[in-house]
Amino acid sequence: MARLELNLPESLPFSTELRLRAADINYAGHLGNDHLISLLQEARIRFLAHHGLQEMRMAGLVPRPGSLFRVSTVPNADGCVAPQLSTPGTRPRRALPSSPGPRRKPGTLFRVEELSFVITDVAAIYESEAFGGEVLRLEVGVADFNRYGCDFVFRVTETTTGRAVARAKTGMVFFDYDLRKVQPMPEEFRTLFGPEAKSSGPEAKSSGPGNHSVG
Repeated sequence: MARLELNLPESLPFSTELRLRAADINYAGHLGNDHLISLLQEARIRFLAHHGLQEMRMAGLVPRPGSLFRVSTVPNADGCVAPQLSTPGTRPRRALPSSPGPRRKPGTLFRVEELSFVITDVAAIYESEAFGGEVLRLEVGVADFNRYGCDFVFRVTETTTGRAVARAKTGMVFFDYDLRKVQPMPEEFRTLFGPEAKSSGPEAKSSGPGNHSVG
């Protein structure tokens, strides 16, 4: 049966570390393949948070009709002033920054649409066992932009020895959970990550039989 190949660039723009818990270990005494997918999700969420975004209810300014919101500025718990959104006559709610685009003055009315991600595919190559208590470094990047989404790519290594544990990618598209429909990628998201994606493109394909890796 054909084996999967996933070629990643030498470096990815973001990394985070996670310690393996007892719950991550399966009956064989090593990291379960299903729990690797959960670790990838946590790394992806941290990557997006690093850029001021959230995986669910990501606010993106798009050209199609949406709800009218009013911009205001309210200091947060840290004393920093952040943009807020509210419909006229209601309490403000936070506007998630989707790009370093033009600032809008308080009181300005504009249209906003909330979109989220949904996974379309997952590919993983397990390169070695990982054990409870080990700390894994997960590097994250984005690649292969299309009209509706992109790939998030990952390299997983053990921090003490640098041992390669896994390589993976998740295909993601923008999705409106109210309409239950795939939606075009907001241009602000493409602008934010587009230059980064040019150097992060993976090459995934199937090859002939090869060495079996641990999963």
